[in-house]
Amino acid sequence: MRFFLKQLSFLPLLPHYCIMQLLFQPLSHKVFIFDSGHFEINQLKNYSIAMNADTIKFNRLIPELLVTNIDNSKKFYMEQLGFTLEYEREEDCFALISYEGAQLMLEQDSSDSWLTDQLVFPRGRGINFQIEVNCLDDIIDKIETNKLAYFREPKEIWYRINTMEEGVKELLIQDSDGYLLRFQQYLGEREVSQ
Repeated sequence: MRFFLKQLSFLPLLPHYCIMQLLFQPLSHKVFIFDSGHFEINQLKNYSIAMNADTIKFNRLIPELLVTNIDNSKKFYMEQLGFTLEYEREEDCFALISYEGAQLMLEQDSSDSWLTDQLVFPRGRGINFQIEVNCLDDIIDKIETNKLAYFREPKEIWYRINTMEEGVKELLIQDSDGYLLRFQQYLGEREVSQ
């Protein structure tokens, strides 16, 4: 059965982009439909998450990382690196976190996890998550304050893009499950030297 959000008292608190539809399937499970995606609320009482939706703009691609321990991962990302908790479902050991517009979903291993093969350390082999930041020095300070190990120390690199080069200062670190994170700060463009 479909209900339009205009029938609900918290309509004025929601942004225009999320005033689409509220679906109940059944009443214990809600799905909010946004023009940029959806998010689920498993309990009817969790209206606070829905009302907080005006602060969350969901990216079109959000990697979801299966982690061995959600608390350890939240400590690493939020306390040590400065990510923001956008929302979480504690009953599912799930969190959506962000850093300057980049978003990641974290979910603790469970029997319901979508696994294509056995998970072994380090996880995410063959992939790195590039996160563009405004100031790489902020990340460097957090890494060094928390005595985290670099996978690759900060370095200036120029990547060719057709006839131009784009400069970045970047570093790589691994999280507690071995996922590789590449933080980089944009330095500008220049013509390719001949």
